[in-house]
Amino acid sequence: MENHKTPEKILQFGKGNFLRGFFDWQIEKMKRAGVYGGSIVIYQPSPNGSVPDFLQEQNYQFYVAERGLSEQKKVDQELLITTISRTFAYNEWQEILQLAESDELECIVSNTTEAGIVYKECEPPAENDIPLSFPAKLTEFLSRRFSVKGKSEAPGLIILPCELVEQNGEMLKGIILQHAADWELPKEFTAWINENIHFCNTLVDRIVTGYSEEKAAKIEEKTNFKDHWLVVTEPYYSFVIDGPAEVKEKLPFQKAGLSVTWDKTESYREMKVRLLNGPHTMMCASGLVHGLKTVQEVMKNPLFGTFVENGMEEIRSVLTLDKKKTADFRDQVLDRFQNPFNPHQLADIARYSITKFRVRLLPVVKSYLEVHGTPPKRITFSMASVLRYYRPVKVENDEFFGEYKGMEYKLFESKEVLGRLSDAWQEDDKNKRTAMLLSKEIWGEELEELKDLLPSYLELIEKMAKAKF
Repeated sequence: MENHKTPEKILQFGKGNFLRGFFDWQIEKMKRAGVYGGSIVIYQPSPNGSVPDFLQEQNYQFYVAERGLSEQKKVDQELLITTISRTFAYNEWQEILQLAESDELECIVSNTTEAGIVYKECEPPAENDIPLSFPAKLTEFLSRRFSVKGKSEAPGLIILPCELVEQNGEMLKGIILQHAADWELPKEFTAWINENIHFCNTLVDRIVTGYSEEKAAKIEEKTNFKDHWLVVTEPYYSFVIDGPAEVKEKLPFQKAGLSVTWDKTESYREMKVRLLNGPHTMMCASGLVHGLKTVQEVMKNPLFGTFVENGMEEIRSVLTLDKKKTADFRDQVLDRFQNPFNPHQLADIARYSITKFRVRLLPVVKSYLEVHGTPPKRITFSMASVLRYYRPVKVENDEFFGEYKGMEYKLFESKEVLGRLSDAWQEDDKNKRTAMLLSKEIWGEELEELKDLLPSYLELIEKMAKAKF
């Protein structure tokens, strides 16, 4: 299929696997359903990994391959993405600013990671400068559109940040308005932003594992197309957008039968964080300290597969969301965890597990004690496992390392947390291991209400302290 010339309606900040396997795939679906007639311009907002002429040698085409299980049935299919019109490297920012003057442009989508939507104070960019942060770039882009296209009469835009940040649209808007104030941009610009730029909160969900040599070889054998930018995903996906009717009209996902929900994101975020991200954190250290390496190995193990399922029921028992919805989502997640095509490494999930536990599971522990009056057995076990996995055995160049069967692994957490853990594990001191459970330095808050957890926790942590790992 050719990339037929269509209006460049979307500017995409980020060329990574996720947006290409999630958002671009959905735009292609709408194009093939005959309900959308726009193309995508991709800009690479970071100098790290910026590739000149990205996708050009492939005529701006690539495949998205879906591999996995859906309702216990095998899925193995691919779709050629033909909706990309042009791509630009980091140092081609001036060309992107020209796009700000386009009447055809309607939407900006981004995935610059959680670290991308942050406020970094900076001076207004001089001519030919490239603003360092994504929000600063977007502020300059919008300022150019405002000043060139008639100021208050300039056409508006839809902003869809896909970064996994709570209230991502509102947060991005707030940072841009702060830059506008810092740079002393006119009040009319701020009014135009408030009235004409739709910053939508979003929640995205799809496991995208990236390139597969095996799948690329099969596609080349079948189509004679050598794809260096293939993306492999699971079949499941979900896109929640909190936006006005105008956004829904310009991006008619549902007319193509796509799984897009137009609603507030809070309840969906609660379900995803608790029942997808929570079990990931619950299983990773627990599996690793018992010799398991992937999510799939955990789910195949009779003991640990049951452990994860029962742990999810502990979580569901304290959620205030609709029980049928949480049950359906749980079943989908269990399908996804058992995907044999896309091995998900526990060691990757285990990075920053203390921080993740704080957000994903600590609120569940508190609610469970309040509702049931007893500790949640599986989550308590996972909490002890996380602390055991984060037992530093060596510090070198300000980096902390744990050890598994004689092999060292790097520990990813803040230095404050790792320093506190190093002190707690340094000696064979039961009192220090007790203090880990209630430590404000580790968990970010006072946890006196977890004292009822101590007997169960201490029994587990003492066994783990003495066990070989």
